[in-house]
Amino acid sequence: MLEAEVPDGIESALVPVRIQARFDRVTMHIAILVAAAALSVGLRLVVPVQAIAGGYDDLLFIRLAESLCRGDWLGPYDNLTLAKGIGYPAFLCASSWLGLPLRLAEHLLYLLACAVSALAVRGVSGSRSIATGTFAALALMPIFWGADLSRVIREDVYIPLSLLVVSCAVLAYAANADQPLRRRLPSLLGLGIAAAGYWLTREETPWLYPAVGLLVLYWLVIRWRALRQDGLLFSRRGLTALTVPIIIPATVAGGVILTVCILNFSHYGVFRDNDFRQGPFAAAYGALSRIQYQTPWKRYLAFPADARQAAYSVSPAAAELQPFLEGPKGLAYISPGFGSYDTTGFMWVLRDAVADIGGYASAGKADAYYRRLAAEINAACDRGTIPCLPARSTFMPPGHPGQIAETLASAYDFYLKAAGFRSGPVGARPSIGDDATMRRFAAIIHSPPTPLDGGSAPADICASACNTGPVSGVIGVQ
Repeated sequence: MLEAEVPDGIESALVPVRIQARFDRVTMHIAILVAAAALSVGLRLVVPVQAIAGGYDDLLFIRLAESLCRGDWLGPYDNLTLAKGIGYPAFLCASSWLGLPLRLAEHLLYLLACAVSALAVRGVSGSRSIATGTFAALALMPIFWGADLSRVIREDVYIPLSLLVVSCAVLAYAANADQPLRRRLPSLLGLGIAAAGYWLTREETPWLYPAVGLLVLYWLVIRWRALRQDGLLFSRRGLTALTVPIIIPATVAGGVILTVCILNFSHYGVFRDNDFRQGPFAAAYGALSRIQYQTPWKRYLAFPADARQAAYSVSPAAAELQPFLEGPKGLAYISPGFGSYDTTGFMWVLRDAVADIGGYASAGKADAYYRRLAAEINAACDRGTIPCLPARSTFMPPGHPGQIAETLASAYDFYLKAAGFRSGPVGARPSIGDDATMRRFAAIIHSPPTPLDGGSAPADICASACNTGPVSGVIGVQ
């Protein structure tokens, strides 16, 4: 059926109407985006910061941020200096120097990730409405209103960094796969920066490899076919077109990580970004975890008593830890209802035990001890002196059939919590520590933490710390 022709006069008259309609649609989308962002920020800022004087998490990040803000890199070396990545302490220091409240800085990063995700969805779907809906849904994610993310912990930037890595990869290798390099350069640079930030913030990178890897593979297949069709596949131009978009983010990410490793080497004498990724600590932990034991298996069980006795009997290095692990210092880490060390905390117990014998006088001394411990345990295992599993150098617990049922149960429990938005109480819990520690937190986060049970009110804490600079507030200079 032929379409009726529209007279020129009527067509000309309809042009302003169509322009106005398009303008109205764009205005509506902008209004939704602005409203979602404003509501998201408002809801996030309602939840105050809970300060916890825990040396392995919250207070450790504050301590490292204080050192960075003073220009002292990560501070004096001990068993916690290189235990976690520099990413979150660097973010804390940057937000403090800018004078931003921590919650606002974290949420601005998250909204940036939401915006990039929306752009990626727009590029793939071609729909402005779907992109706007994606931004609104992500911006109003209720997980940020809960108590678990009210602390000073790296999960608050880990989530947006994860989104940024995947979204930048989608923009670079899927949404704009056929676009010239100059159009894709921002997403390629963004991918490199986000990947470096992610790497330096959390150690759980393997789960991102398939997502990014499949996107790169998809792009390679598309470009391979296009270049072959044009007869440019094995030309210099073709090889450049295939390699440069991969080299750019890898170079950016590698350059940032390499810089951190160089600075760690210059300050502590070890070339790594943290001890859980590189160095002999993983080998020592893996050697201890390969020792077989008769203690009945249960979830989270780590290095039970019979495995410890076996280690002491074959390794002089392990025997040095016996007074700590079997004494009141080590046993204080064991939950009364559990009866043994557990996988959620034994790596910290091990580092504390090595520190107790003076092993962390320097990074080189700590490395030498862990190499000796791993070598002695592995040699005894290889000789058959003690029963052991195959050699391993990892923090992942050895496999056990009981883990299958536990994993399924945990996955189902997580699904129920996620589907029903039951991730925990809304708001923040009372802070834990003392007034002096709360002032250290306030000087970095530029906002009052939740009050202590029986301690100072948040306004009292903030009055003496929030308005000072990150350095003066920490060291007491008015």
